[in-house]
Amino acid sequence: MSPRTSDAHLEALIDQAAEKLDDGRYRFRFDPRHRAPSPVAFDAARFEAFLCAMGCPTLVVWGAKSPFRTPEITQRAACLSDVEEAEVAGVGHNLHHEAPEATAAVIRRFIAGARAEG
Repeated sequence: MSPRTSDAHLEALIDQAAEKLDDGRYRFRFDPRHRAPSPVAFDAARFEAFLCAMGCPTLVVWGAKSPFRTPEITQRAACLSDVEEAEVAGVGHNLHHEAPEATAAVIRRFIAGARAEG
């Protein structure tokens, strides 16, 4: 999911996010709680109602080439009452790996704006 990420960056991620098995393969580290089934099934309408009820400033950052920026997801973001959307050019879903500096700059601008208003 990160074809535009440098090999050096991906290799650094391996050390943080994976463990080497005895047979030489790698396995992602993860919190086993993330594999537990949810006691409540996902309900898109309930989630959209939750988003519509949020009143805090919210930043939505899109990777311009993300395969997950679907009309359904875009519609959910539009439910937010105080939303700022930004797009990082030339990157996909893992924009924080593909363009960390540009992604951080978007976040910094948002935080600086929120501080100036508050």
